[in-house]
Amino acid sequence: MIKFPFTKEYNISYIDNLPYKLLSTIDENNIDLELREIFDNGIRVYKSYRYSELILFGTIFEPVCYLWFADDLLLSICYELENRYFEMFKEGINSELPDGLELKEDPLQDGNPLTVYLDDIVEIYLQKLNENFILFKVAYYPR
Repeated sequence: MIKFPFTKEYNISYIDNLPYKLLSTIDENNIDLELREIFDNGIRVYKSYRYSELILFGTIFEPVCYLWFADDLLLSICYELENRYFEMFKEGINSELPDGLELKEDPLQDGNPLTVYLDDIVEIYLQKLNENFILFKVAYYPR
């Protein structure tokens, strides 16, 4: 069950089953991380080698994982996966969203990814990156 500041609780198993938890600290996640980039605003992006498998929607995946930290808190969990899983992720994500919510194209973001926001704080994001890969992201994203 996920609960963030100023939100109600949601029973969304695919978020609960992620090996990383939003708003956890860098100290809780610092095993097998490779610093990839530091931005001017202090955000740091790490590639994670800690978990080579991800089990979601009854399937085992071998994604590439990137973790985005600001002020030593995990703000975004990003997985790159093979493009063939796009529909499975879309259906799986939508199946557990509360009534009235579903992934929809976001015309304000490059590439019009499928996006949904929970209480305008948690972003769930799915995008085809290219002909080979998709990006699945769960982020703490107050708007």
